[in-house]
Amino acid sequence: MKTTKILLALLLVAGLCSCRNTNIVTGTSYGIISFTGDYNKALLYLDDRAPITITGDNNMSKIGEGMHRIKIEKNGVTVVHKTVYIVNDVTTEVHVP
Repeated sequence: MKTTKILLALLLVAGLCSCRNTNIVTGTSYGIISFTGDYNKALLYLDDRAPITITGDNNMSKIGEGMHRIKIEKNGVTVVHKTVYIVNDVTTEVHVP
């Protein structure tokens, strides 16, 4: 009887260890990027997307979590060129000189 209980306990543990992990995601799946400084009418290049003109109305953008390449140009000159890590539900500031 004792060996049966031990055997059943071992089978239960082995069965639980072989279960797949399940991830539950809650909240948003994006962070926010915000621009400070002299960003008005600057061009934002985000990863390999088409450029966006930054204005006072769109100086904050939702962006997916992860590493992103940012390049900002003013009057044809690159003023910011960096990689940022965006975290869910967190605002990341990028200063434009």
